[in-house]
Amino acid sequence: MQYARRHLGFLVGLVVAGVAFGALYRYLFDPLEERTLPFFIRSCLHAVAVICSGWAVQLGFTAAPRSRLSNALRRLPLAGEFTVKAIAMTAVLTTVTVAVEFVLYPTLPGTHWFTKDLPRILVIAFTASLLVGAIFELRRLVGDRVLGSFLLGTYRRPKREQRIVMFLDIRS
Repeated sequence: MQYARRHLGFLVGLVVAGVAFGALYRYLFDPLEERTLPFFIRSCLHAVAVICSGWAVQLGFTAAPRSRLSNALRRLPLAGEFTVKAIAMTAVLTTVTVAVEFVLYPTLPGTHWFTKDLPRILVIAFTASLLVGAIFELRRLVGDRVLGSFLLGTYRRPKREQRIVMFLDIRS
């Protein structure tokens, strides 16, 4: 909860991104007769739930750097660590996507939803979570200020300079 208070702007950004992705998904991929306000609202809620669950998984892996899980993951090779994180992310995203589908829509999803829509939703959500995870890792490695300067294009390579510093101790 403390993290949520400290990063309220980021959480608001995630919710806004979820609403935007939900509306965009409904507009681009769904049939014309499903482009009504109730369907748009459901898609936005669906996307917010998926984005927040992906963020929770990322937070779970990065929030406790000294936990037993984190220590076990660090002992694995990089490919193994990435595989474990990808499997966990896929499991959570799939579970949340299917659960929210059952909660939000009055009819049961048909085989079309499981074969066409679910894989598309998971690919979009997994790609977004990879981008957010990469930003988190870069922020952890280089710091907020350097990453912000780099993304804005204002980062300049530091110069190497040799300087001579003299200290004078003058007594009266």
